[in-house]
Amino acid sequence: MSADSQVRVKVYQLDKDTNWTDRGTGFCTLEDCQDMALSFQEQEGCQSILNQIHEFDRLLKEHTLDQSKQPVGIELPAPSMGNLDEVERTIIECNKTVALRDQLVLFITHESYLDQLRDLHETCEELEAVEELHTIYSIIRHILLLNDSSIFECIIRDDNIIGVAGMLEYDPLSPVKPGTYRDFLRYQSHFEEIVPFEDPEIEDRIHQSFRLQYLKDVVLAQMIDEGMLSAINAGLFYNHAQIANYIHHTPAFADKLFGIIRRHENPKKMHGVVQFVRQYFAMTKNFPVAYRLGLFRSLSQHGLFAVFEYTLQQGDRALRVVGADMLMSMLDQDRMLVRSYMLDQQSQAHKEPTLLELIIQGLQGDECPEIQHTCREAMRILLDTVGPPFESMDMSTDLMAGTMAEKETDDFLGMFYDTQAERLLAPLLRLTP
Repeated sequence: MSADSQVRVKVYQLDKDTNWTDRGTGFCTLEDCQDMALSFQEQEGCQSILNQIHEFDRLLKEHTLDQSKQPVGIELPAPSMGNLDEVERTIIECNKTVALRDQLVLFITHESYLDQLRDLHETCEELEAVEELHTIYSIIRHILLLNDSSIFECIIRDDNIIGVAGMLEYDPLSPVKPGTYRDFLRYQSHFEEIVPFEDPEIEDRIHQSFRLQYLKDVVLAQMIDEGMLSAINAGLFYNHAQIANYIHHTPAFADKLFGIIRRHENPKKMHGVVQFVRQYFAMTKNFPVAYRLGLFRSLSQHGLFAVFEYTLQQGDRALRVVGADMLMSMLDQDRMLVRSYMLDQQSQAHKEPTLLELIIQGLQGDECPEIQHTCREAMRILLDTVGPPFESMDMSTDLMAGTMAEKETDDFLGMFYDTQAERLLAPLLRLTP
C-alpha cells in the first residue's frame, strides 16, 4: 500500500494473559504481519484494509491448495487394529520438530485421516476392544497436541466432531460413559434462532464456536496445555469477530431482534432475546475497547436499551440479575452512551418508567440484595464526574471527547437533580423532621 493510501488506526496487541494492550495510533499497511487488533476511525479505511485481507486470504488459500496437491513428506499408515502403536509413535516423533509437525498436519487435514480413525473406532467399539480404544484415544490426543489451528478447524466440522468426541471418551485415566460427549453434541447442542441469520457462513461460525467452547471447557479440560489453549482461543476469537461483524453491519437483524421486545411478543421469545444479548456481551468481552464501543453504540440505535428496561421490570429474579449485570457492563464501557440515552428518554413523553427510574426503583425496593448493590453501583457511575467516558482514537479526538463529555455530564446532572434527585433521596428525606 502506498504511503498516501495508508489508513490511520488505533492499535491493540494481545498479551500472554489474553488482554488487549493499547499500543497507540499508527498507519495500517498490508505489510504489517504481527497479530494485532485495529480500531478504525472511518468505515472507508476499514473496508479498504478488509478488501486487501480478503485478497491476501484468497491468494493464500490458492497457494495452500497447490501445496496440498503435492506429495507430502510424512504419511501415516492406514490405521488398523494391528498397527495403532506404530501410528502413535510416528505422531509423537513428528511433534518433536516444526518441519515434521507441519507436514503431519498437512497430511492429516488433507488425506481424510480422521475419517479412517473414526471408522476403526466404531469397529473397536462393536468388538469391545478396550485396549485398542485406549490407543485410539492416545492417538487423537497427540494429534490435538500438535496445537495447530487447522487441526481444530478440521475436527469441529460436521462430519468429524461426533467421531472425535467418541474417541475422546476412552481416556484410560479418566474415562466417561461411552456416548456422553457424543449424545450431548447430537441432542443437547441445538442452536435456537430467535431471529434467523441470513448468512449460512455465520450459522456455521456459531456452531463451530459452540463446539470449540465445549471441547475447551469439558472434553479437553484434563489435557489442555498453553499451546492448545492458544489454538482454541484463536479459533474462538476469529469466529466471534465474524459473528459480531455480521450483526454490526446487518441493521435489519438488530431491528428484528429488539422488535420482539418492543412489540411485547410471547415471553419465551423475549427471554430468548435477553439470553442472546447476554451471550453477545460475553462473546465480545475480549475485543479491543474501541471496537466494543462501536458495536454497542450500533446496537443502541436499534433498541438495545429496551432489553435492560424489560429485564429490570420482570418478576423473575434471575432475569433481573442478568439485566442489571448487562447494564453495569454497558456503564463500565460507555457511561456517556447510557447518559445520552437517559437524557433523550427524559425529554420525551413516556408512559413506562424510564431506565433511570428503574435503576432507582431497584436500588430502593428490590428484594434481591444483589440487584440493589448493582443498581447502587450504576447510580455511582452515572453521577461520577471523574474519569474519561471512553477510549478515543488520538489526541485531537481526546480533546473533542473531553469537551463533549463535560457538556454531557453537566446536562445529565442537571436533568437528574431537576427530575430524579428527590425520588432517590426520598427515604432519607422521610427521616428528616
